[in-house]
Amino acid sequence: MSDLKRQRWIAGSTVVLLFVLLFGHIAATQLRAQDTPPRTQYESFDLSTPEAAVRTFVDLFQRRDYAGAFLIFAPQTQSAWRRGISMFDFDALIQPDAGDELFDNIAIGFNHTQVEHSVDVTNYLFDSIMLFAEERDAFLIDLRGDVEILRQEDTTIEAYDDPEDGDDDETPLPAVDVIASVEGIQGEVSFRMVPTPSGRWQILQVIVPGGDEEVMPWSVVSES
Repeated sequence: MSDLKRQRWIAGSTVVLLFVLLFGHIAATQLRAQDTPPRTQYESFDLSTPEAAVRTFVDLFQRRDYAGAFLIFAPQTQSAWRRGISMFDFDALIQPDAGDELFDNIAIGFNHTQVEHSVDVTNYLFDSIMLFAEERDAFLIDLRGDVEILRQEDTTIEAYDDPEDGDDDETPLPAVDVIASVEGIQGEVSFRMVPTPSGRWQILQVIVPGGDEEVMPWSVVSES
């Protein structure tokens, strides 16, 4: 074998070996990821696709794990819900005719003799209010019945302005509407889904026909 052929053979073998090592490392990493149990409750949720995330959310709702369901809301949705509490805007949280009773009965304590969880743990506050709504049949959108996913549609949403960065970026953001029929609701219900940096999907809004899409998470028909 000539020196040139030998050099080419060595170079080619080196490339093949590098590819073998690379793909072996990727396969081993994926295998370890599959074998590693979820670290948190959120990581245990199947949010791999918009449809999977909706199914997970509905399952948690129907199991009455509202604290878990809250974790599937997008961060801006969680913040919007929390603002409703801080401003006592209960019409965005529960049926209006139960709002006054919620105001009189909401449990806001500061130690273990008063409440189970701090009101600063928002997903448990959400859980408490959803249980209150459940007892009074006062859900804004009731997902306890049959929910059948019909299709999904690509859409966009407005960009969020961050007042701290001074950047008025108006480029629309990608989103997906998962369309479903929900028992007890006339017309199609849209679960507006947004992607996360990790590639998972979260719920921005649940929208009924004619719902006010300025409101999160429950976009229902405005009373005004």
